[in-house]
Amino acid sequence: MSKLNLNCLFKLALSPTSVDDFSYLVNDPLLPNLLSESSFYFLCKRPCLLFRQLEIKDFTIVGQIYQTVTEKIIDFKLPLFQENIISGDRRDIKLGLSHNKGFNSRKTSKENLNLKDFDNIELITISESEEIENSFIKYITPDIILERNWNKMWTCELNGELNPQSTFDILYIGESVKQPIWKRLNSHSKLQNILSRENPFYPGMKISSEIMILLFEIKSTDDARMLSEMKKEDIIKYITQKDNPSEKSIFYDIEKALIKAFNPRYNIQKYDNYPKSTNGLYKEKYQTITYSISDPITLVYNGELFECGINKTKTNYIEVDLEQNELKIKNCLQHRI
Repeated sequence: MSKLNLNCLFKLALSPTSVDDFSYLVNDPLLPNLLSESSFYFLCKRPCLLFRQLEIKDFTIVGQIYQTVTEKIIDFKLPLFQENIISGDRRDIKLGLSHNKGFNSRKTSKENLNLKDFDNIELITISESEEIENSFIKYITPDIILERNWNKMWTCELNGELNPQSTFDILYIGESVKQPIWKRLNSHSKLQNILSRENPFYPGMKISSEIMILLFEIKSTDDARMLSEMKKEDIIKYITQKDNPSEKSIFYDIEKALIKAFNPRYNIQKYDNYPKSTNGLYKEKYQTITYSISDPITLVYNGELFECGINKTKTNYIEVDLEQNELKIKNCLQHRI
């Protein structure tokens, strides 16, 4: 057998997004481009993240990222005038604050109102202060700050424990190979079922603030083969990547693999015969296939933890042995991405 191992590494195509925020995002004309490479997703549950104690100091947002239920706090400082946030010269801007009414907050008289009094904010919008067309610049959520920080896309100072804020309880796993993923989620019957059946972690909180959408795309693949057992024409196809499995097949396959591994309670079809399938990677005849996620998040399944992140000391991955028709969850100490 010339095909030895296929290692597939995935990454978040978008910051973790609540259903509330996704309903806001779905009208963004940039969304199709952002999610053009994404075709599989998790629907998860996690206590809500909120902004508190916000201040603006020299065009820098200073405040806290607060998680309900766990009551964990991350202090942050985010300079607004930097690449990928607000480019160009410093100028007057407007901040819009979206308040979470499901979380108890202290009352403040209108006569004594200031930015710090708005301490349970889900969303910050930034726009030009002048009344001009297309004045909107950017929106910011706590999850966007965390994701941009771990991917080193924004300069942001964080101080606090990060793990609870990036831990997600898996409810459902799906793929959207045949249609754009944002269209699938915008009219998703399973998502509506979850919203109607799940109770919030925090009493009184909107469940749509706690149900999270994690959208993934392929970051890289590593296709290892035994060249000594291949014909010349097959070697040329391999080197020119004309013989690589299609992304469509990889997305079909990882959905089945993760459903079998994690057994989410809202997935009805469990794929008990996996790795055997008609539209996955079974016919590619690799010896093994591995699946891992590069972002430093923690996934909770059946009371167990699946640690992700290529820079973590402890990371899990999925290994599929196609010779033995077995699937195992393993630790990074046994595998090198």
